[in-house]
Amino acid sequence: TKGNQVLGTKPRIKIDNPPGGDLYHMFFINNVSNIVFSGLDLDGSKPGNSAADWPSGIFVRQSSNIIIENNVIHNQAADGIEVGGMAPMPETFNSNVTIRDNYIHDISRGAIIPQNVHGLFVYLNILYKTISYQGMIDAEPWGEPQEVINMDIAYNDFTYAVAEHGILLSSFASWTGDPNTSPYDDPG
Repeated sequence: TKGNQVLGTKPRIKIDNPPGGDLYHMFFINNVSNIVFSGLDLDGSKPGNSAADWPSGIFVRQSSNIIIENNVIHNQAADGIEVGGMAPMPETFNSNVTIRDNYIHDISRGAIIPQNVHGLFVYLNILYKTISYQGMIDAEPWGEPQEVINMDIAYNDFTYAVAEHGILLSSFASWTGDPNTSPYDDPG
């Protein structure tokens, strides 16, 4: 169990033999606002390899006011959740994205990848990795015009079976890691 939810009892979406490539994410949230994505078990069903390095469980692009919560995301060929863009094309930044109360495990790259977002809030997630590649939360804006500004990370549980980075930051503008800045009074 995680909190008061029982893991493994959510509606399951599974991909057998995904084709790989950068456009084959399980869910592609593109150019939308005010969306809550909640309560699913997303099974990508494939360990990472170089031919299918880019698919993510959830990919958010050019969107605002997005909440991703209470999901189980696992067996992804690449990342669990990516909040990104497609540099070097001109992009509208993602804004006000909340990732909370998810269980992300057995993925081949990063659990949560912020790349192109203004206002990212990452709380109360359980992140578990068995493969040593990338950080659990890996802020990696690459190429203009991408950037990560105002990222708040608090009350997450990091577990890894191999030496790994918990949070990896590169080329970012501002980050808050103080749990006292969280909107949650009691992480309980």
